[in-house]
Order: sequence, then C-alpha cells, then structure tokens
Amino acid sequence: FDFTLTFCEVMPLSDKEIKEAESEHVVRAPVRTKIVVPVQFVPNLIAALQEHWRVFTESYSNVGWNKGPGPVH
Repeated sequence: FDFTLTFCEVMPLSDKEIKEAESEHVVRAPVRTKIVVPVQFVPNLIAALQEHWRVFTESYSNVGWNKGPGPVH
C-alpha cells in the first residue's frame, strides 16, 4: 500500500469567500503537488512532524501563536 500526500495552496479568504465556505462547507484550493510514499515511511514521517511541532511550539509559545480559536489568515 501507498499513501498519497496532497499539498494545496490556501490563500487568505475574503469575507465573501468565508461566507461561501461556511454555507457550502467547502474551501477551494488548487492542488500544487502530490507525493506518493510507501506505507512503511508514514510512521517515521508522523514522528518527525510531531517532534518538529513540539520544538516549534516550545520555541514560539510566547510569540502569539496558539492564542485561541479563530481564523489563521
């Protein structure tokens, strides 16, 4: 088995696009690339992403990230 990782470009949404996304439950974003990886690779990828996220959140916890719910854009 393989896993396909799909990367999309998501630009900040306008107020109109936010309303449309809320009503349709869809945000349109063009696919920029797809990467197919063997299933054996996935656990190491997840572990690496978790470790990088941990380091990032510890390094930038006082900078204003993770200040609560709301749009990221």
